[in-house]
Amino acid sequence: MTPSLRSYFDSLKNAGRPMRIHTVPAGLTLGDLRNMAIARARGRLICTWDDDDLHHSQFLDYMVGFMEANGVGVACLKQWTIWWPSRRQFALSQYRFWEGSMVADRSFIPIYPSLEKGEDTLVAEAMALHRAFVAVEAPQLYVYVVTGDNTWGERHMESMSEGEGSARCVDEDYDRLFDRLDSLYGVAGYQSYCLRARPRGC
Repeated sequence: MTPSLRSYFDSLKNAGRPMRIHTVPAGLTLGDLRNMAIARARGRLICTWDDDDLHHSQFLDYMVGFMEANGVGVACLKQWTIWWPSRRQFALSQYRFWEGSMVADRSFIPIYPSLEKGEDTLVAEAMALHRAFVAVEAPQLYVYVVTGDNTWGERHMESMSEGEGSARCVDEDYDRLFDRLDSLYGVAGYQSYCLRARPRGC
């Protein structure tokens, strides 16, 4: 960990937010890492959390609320927002079970397969078979950011905003939508970082 990142985590600890940091061996698949994280978690509820993406400040409150209201052990978004800075693009995804937004009772989560990508899709499909989940229609709760360093390539990113329910903003709306996003999350620096660090993919 860099000194600045360590300082940031220390500031969160001092703010009364319990946090533990674990190091892992190199060369593990994403599926292996998910299994290790769940094994080391102490709580009853598990939430996947991608540090590239943006979560509404009450994301967990809303998702757990939907779980409790429906008497189920798993919640996922049915649709999420996509932000692609290098293409000056905002979009709504297609309708599907977006596993990256999952909040679940750990007892419902099977073992992730030892895969480098696609591991979470198989787990989401297995949980959906039990019908103990709610698909939440609130795409404003999660912004998936295409950074150029995502697990999947560009064609996969494009396909997320194709299909039923999907929509893409027109070019002239980008600045207005970005200003709205920036007012909520303060992402002007993040956009600059994406455009500077990964000019081809972000």
